[in-house]
Amino acid sequence: MKFKFEFDEDMWKKASFCARCGTCRTVHAEQIEGQETGWQCPSGTNFYFESYYPSGRNYAALAMQRGELEWSDRVVDSLYSCTTCGFCQYTCERINVLKPTDIIRWMRSMAVEAGVGPLPSQRVIVQNLEAYDNPWGQPRARRINWTRDLGFTIKDLSKGKEKAEVLFYPGCTYAYDPRITEHIRDTAYLMHAAGVDFGILGNTEKCCGSTAFNLGYVKVLEKYGEDNITTFNNLGINTIVTPCSGCYNTIGNVYAQLGECNFTVKHSVVLLSELVKQKKLKPTHPINAVVTYHDPCHLGRHGHIFDAPREILQSIPGVTLVEMNRIREYSFCCGGGGGARTGKLEFAQATAQRRVQEAEDTGAEFLVTACPFCEQNFLDYMDTTGSQLKLVDVVALLKQSVLGEAEQKKKKKKEAR
Repeated sequence: MKFKFEFDEDMWKKASFCARCGTCRTVHAEQIEGQETGWQCPSGTNFYFESYYPSGRNYAALAMQRGELEWSDRVVDSLYSCTTCGFCQYTCERINVLKPTDIIRWMRSMAVEAGVGPLPSQRVIVQNLEAYDNPWGQPRARRINWTRDLGFTIKDLSKGKEKAEVLFYPGCTYAYDPRITEHIRDTAYLMHAAGVDFGILGNTEKCCGSTAFNLGYVKVLEKYGEDNITTFNNLGINTIVTPCSGCYNTIGNVYAQLGECNFTVKHSVVLLSELVKQKKLKPTHPINAVVTYHDPCHLGRHGHIFDAPREILQSIPGVTLVEMNRIREYSFCCGGGGGARTGKLEFAQATAQRRVQEAEDTGAEFLVTACPFCEQNFLDYMDTTGSQLKLVDVVALLKQSVLGEAEQKKKKKKEAR
């Protein structure tokens, strides 16, 4: 089996199709009914220089190809001041041949090869991967701490003694950040309650390679892709279910370019929405709350999943969903993706500020999302500013409605003993 990811040989030629028309920068009034024209590219919105817009980076790619531009601190800073949110790929007038986000990843891979990228603070991600198989530098033994006191046992498929139809792949971020780990506990609980036959890889689970790939480390992606595809194929599973939008896109889309994948990939919100429709999960307990939903970039624009989380929210009695101005394909970014939160924290937080303000303007009590990077970046911003909004994961609301508030409190109290 051949494991190799290749960018198109003519990536720089694709960059030449850029007309620098400016559609990658803004949402135009005609694109969304009732939407005012405004700045949309997170990078350009914060830096206001042409070199920080997709059009500017396209021009830089051409100039470097022609020998008219060399690597400099400004070029590298521009290149890594991007969340890879993918908005430009929805608005580009020439998207059939020009894919700005792919060009940015391609340029980052060249920066890595040249030894000038990524930013110093971002390089620790790959150092952690080499030492711990996760980007956060956490011990492998802590990877399954989230499974403690669940009230049921999850199959460990890594030992070869147990089989399951579904592999639940939580990913690194949900597994290691204690602020958001409850999300995967809730997901596992709901899958178990619905009778899904699933297991995990335990402490042998490795990173999907998404964070490294977004920073330009193609060889690291290939390494983890090779290991993971071989592992997944040998499990005899039918489906991989993951709650992480980064894992979903990497395993579901990028791995297909690496080798033969004998499994399908499903995001957990899609599975849970299906289970609700099949009445295997019954959200019957009312939750009287006004919520607004933030479309994560890698789940929405990259993963094309917009309806499932909204269907879950609409299935919960008492929940009122009010939408922000910019939603679905034209949702504004949280600021936490593409390595921005690690390398450009001030930029990431300024982006989060704009999105949280949009959520507050709806009058909602809860900001709901379904992505670990969105949750991390929003929490960082909201904790330091005292926002009145409460951040909650869509799965947490579903579990509360299925289980009931009183029963859920009782369960948490029991787990805490």
